[in-house]
Amino acid sequence: MAIASFLSLFRNKYVLLGLAVSAGLVIGPFALVFAPAVSNWSVYRLYVLFLGLFIGVVGILSGNLRRMLLLCLVFVVPLVNIAFAPFDKSIPHHSGGAQAGIILFLHDFPFMVLIVFGIVDLFIRRTSILFSIIDLMALSLIGWSIITIYHSQDVVLSIAEIIRISKFYLLSRVIAGNVTTKLDVLLVFCALLAGLVFQSLVGSLQYVGIDVMGLGDTAYGGGDTPEDTVTRIVGTFGWPNTIGAYLAAIITIGMIIWFCNALGKWSNFIFVLSAFGILPLILTFSRGSWVAMAGGVAAGLFMAYLRGWIRINIVPKLVVMGFAAIMVALAFADSILARFSENTIDVRFQLNDVAMNMVHANPFLGVGINTFTVVMRDYDPNGVWFHFFEPVHNAFLLIAAETGLIGISVFMLLLFTAMWEGFQAARIDDRFLSAFAIGLVAALVSIAYSNIGDVHLKTEGIFVFFWMFIGLIVAIRRMQLAELAARFPVVVPAGRLKRNHIVVQQR
Repeated sequence: MAIASFLSLFRNKYVLLGLAVSAGLVIGPFALVFAPAVSNWSVYRLYVLFLGLFIGVVGILSGNLRRMLLLCLVFVVPLVNIAFAPFDKSIPHHSGGAQAGIILFLHDFPFMVLIVFGIVDLFIRRTSILFSIIDLMALSLIGWSIITIYHSQDVVLSIAEIIRISKFYLLSRVIAGNVTTKLDVLLVFCALLAGLVFQSLVGSLQYVGIDVMGLGDTAYGGGDTPEDTVTRIVGTFGWPNTIGAYLAAIITIGMIIWFCNALGKWSNFIFVLSAFGILPLILTFSRGSWVAMAGGVAAGLFMAYLRGWIRINIVPKLVVMGFAAIMVALAFADSILARFSENTIDVRFQLNDVAMNMVHANPFLGVGINTFTVVMRDYDPNGVWFHFFEPVHNAFLLIAAETGLIGISVFMLLLFTAMWEGFQAARIDDRFLSAFAIGLVAALVSIAYSNIGDVHLKTEGIFVFFWMFIGLIVAIRRMQLAELAARFPVVVPAGRLKRNHIVVQQR
């Protein structure tokens, strides 16, 4: 029904006319008036101007500004390299967490407007604040991170990371609060796929040396010798392994929808869009991302089997997916072999030793959140800091080193709780919502896999998607609970009715 409603929008001539008019309102004035005036503007300011005009015009014409803000937020999250510092232009670079300053990303703008809407709902419309076990885990993580400041050697960096985690937690609540119907979920899924296709196009063009409107740097060449150099794409994430982790997670969601045949005749189209990302995923030459996608899809298929959405008849689909991946891989066999010949393992083990030394010395509080590189020299007997001044390439070890064993335990509880809630949300009757919930859990599995050998969870893009997926899981879980309450209504005596019952049946 939601799909029909979505498609019916484009059958309405007034909607099509509105889209055409909005495109003219956005492009026309910019081309005729604004372009000459802003010829010296930065790329960031131009994109912010375009984003603001698009959200405003299309949001007003569609009659649902919140939904347009939500979809734009989801779509622009990968554009992490289009950011600027409004107050201090000389913020020093810091690997492994938030920078010591205020940096605004494109997704911050729709997010801030949605926050304003949320505040209006809370204080003027008197809407209820809903909490779940995930909120408890998230607040515990933030609370413990604050405690670890006691050991921090750079309090500013620690506070910056705590603010960032708090912001992303709030983002997950904004997502959960604004995704309330199947149509909302479907549109968010479309925005995720649109972002996947866009990043795939940008990355593929990068591979052949074409920069798209300043959106991404040129491809990154890796290799120990000139003959072993491998050209790797970065998309708009700035690093091959990071865009690889992103592609693996989003492709995983799309593939689960396809395997479950969750959108009927549209499922094969979803496969085509998802498979569009396989080529750029291979072009990242990120071995961890390849494994992450395989692990995420495998986990999703297992959950879908338990839910009853797939059976042995998926074997042909597995063959098609495997054949597509193999054919693309064969086309780049030489580069793949060159990539596997690179020795990037030794330095990771050395960084692991540094992290373990931190855990042994500070098992309770850690060295302080977001300060691994600040103090790594004191725990590095091999001198790896001198030639590779980066955090440990294992997000879980990094969290343990910075926040102690309690910190990593709380984080793992958050992760497993989100996965469990997602699996419970998959019990909803609607096939698409159920499959999408499974896909979200599988995407979290994929992100977890990719962070065993890297630290993507400390990068802006992947960290946002981590919390966004949690927010979407919460939203579908609420729909599933509402469906359950409607099926088994609560019976209470008249006169003892409480506000905010989902369904109440009086005697």
